Amino acid sequence: MNLFLDAVSKNAYICLFDEKRNIIDTQNFSVYQNESSILPKLIDNFVKKNKLLYEDIENIVVVEGPWSFTGIRTIILVVNTIAFAFPNIYLTWISFFDLFENYPIIKISSKRDIFFQKNKNETIQILKNEEFQALIKQKNIWCVFGDYPDGESLFWINIDEKIFYDNIIKNILFTNKKSLEALYIKKPSIS
Repeated sequence: MNLFLDAVSKNAYICLFDEKRNIIDTQNFSVYQNESSILPKLIDNFVKKNKLLYEDIENIVVVEGPWSFTGIRTIILVVNTIAFAFPNIYLTWISFFDLFENYPIIKISSKRDIFFQKNKNETIQILKNEEFQALIKQKNIWCVFGDYPDGESLFWINIDEKIFYDNIIKNILFTNKKSLEALYIKKPSIS
């Protein structure tokens, strides 16, 4: 069995799938700013609900960012701890930007800025909200993929947040790592 974990998307997702990439069980959840108190118990309950032991899991695929500095560190710590405690488990990571087939993609970074990737082969940028709004007006962009905070408005733009996890799971290439490192795009803002 394999476990897929996306705790960085606004509509977070955990899923169990078999060696043929058939999805066995899924659950949507939210851990926003509560990763350390929610995530370990959520994973444990999900595994137990499916009548599995950690020894039954071969791979954990993790969406490892970008996200908040503390959130990413917590997600990676939880998953690395599971892999350390159960040496039969291998780890694979993917980026939030790998969850979408179309571009441009945005991901909330903070109240002031967003992560932005215009095309697949371009570097992920950090843009202030005003810079992003000026860019989409200038380039006449009317649809983006990814997520943006609830209650915030980009006026005329459509934000498509739909992630097709079943397609992603069918195309995952396992990397068989024993530990993961966090994907940081911007430095932590520690005061």
